[in-house]
Amino acid sequence: MSISVSRASIFAALLSVLACACVRADDPPVSEGQKLLAIKSDAVIVARVGMLSPALKDNPAFAALWVERGMKGRFTSGRDIVWVSRKEFPKAEVGAALWLVFLTRAGDGSYHILNNEAGEGLSEVKSPKSLEVTRVAKFLGHYAPPQDAEPLGAGDLVELMKTAARGSQERRRESMLRLVRGGDAVMPALETALSSDDHQDVSLAKTLLPILRGGPAVNGLRLSLESGVIELKPDQQRIVSVNFSNVSDQPMRIVSGASSWGDNVVSSSAWEVRPVLVGENGRTSAGEPLATVLPFGFGQPKPGDSAPQPLVRVAPAFGQVAIAVTLRLEKIQIDGKDVLRLFFSQGHVDLSPAATRYSLGVKFECPGPRADQKGLIDAQYWAGGRLASNEIILEIR
Repeated sequence: MSISVSRASIFAALLSVLACACVRADDPPVSEGQKLLAIKSDAVIVARVGMLSPALKDNPAFAALWVERGMKGRFTSGRDIVWVSRKEFPKAEVGAALWLVFLTRAGDGSYHILNNEAGEGLSEVKSPKSLEVTRVAKFLGHYAPPQDAEPLGAGDLVELMKTAARGSQERRRESMLRLVRGGDAVMPALETALSSDDHQDVSLAKTLLPILRGGPAVNGLRLSLESGVIELKPDQQRIVSVNFSNVSDQPMRIVSGASSWGDNVVSSSAWEVRPVLVGENGRTSAGEPLATVLPFGFGQPKPGDSAPQPLVRVAPAFGQVAIAVTLRLEKIQIDGKDVLRLFFSQGHVDLSPAATRYSLGVKFECPGPRADQKGLIDAQYWAGGRLASNEIILEIR
């Protein structure tokens, strides 16, 4: 008996073998269970646990999730934080572990983990771009995060500038909100208004320009540093103003730290110091953040001490609250070598001997009140999130 095999059938068989070889046992497709969870959920995120709250009296324990990737819902990567019950997340531990989480939102605004019998609503993943995450994202379709700016036409901008400066109290508030939401597009008009002969135009520009500068706004709050270059020599110090800008029309209470350790933003853990590198083509770029060192036990309650009280600062509507931070440069010796050490109010960074210019930025992270803490929400406490300021330059002389 003879068997005749065509070239086409051999080629088809080879393609089949290659296709099978590309599918690995650890690369499962999106399951039917995950598809159903994705459809039913209000949000799908990749997150890490950044904080745990203990159970106190009638209050259950919660876990605060730092959102590293938002694939469905209102959450934005690298900015938002969401509270979930620790009963729904029994493996929650503060650390670098990443989790793919399916969430549903209740009528009171609280978020809950949407799960099934197979536990597919909460699974540990290797990275925000792991294959499992990518396949879920592909099933969900393209997700565009909320836009920071609201597009404004030329006519709209002129009218809003007019009513924001001269309208009734209600119209001024509404117009200022729309101008703030206009983002960078309104900056030229406001900068022009600064040199106006009309004091109302000047007042409007002086109010809005400072709160429009800085990093991205999260839940109505923005973090900014005064732009420019800071020069420091060894044994010198400079005071830098870290500004919390309220871009909403209501006063906002910000928990900036605790009584035992001061404002979190004062701590070196809130600062990012990167050497400015010069490439062969002459272009500059910021290197990796330098390691920061905090005092031993910073942020940890001492045995026998009373519970630290929160430090609360109030940022007025369309206004700022500023925190003064002292930066100090010293030359010290470590193992017989001279080292330039940049001190913050708490902690320090050892600077690179190969660089004389550094970029400085500030980060501030706070989960804000939970949905069950209605009193704090009603009192206009900041809803929380992850803030990053603009960067300024530190030059060592």
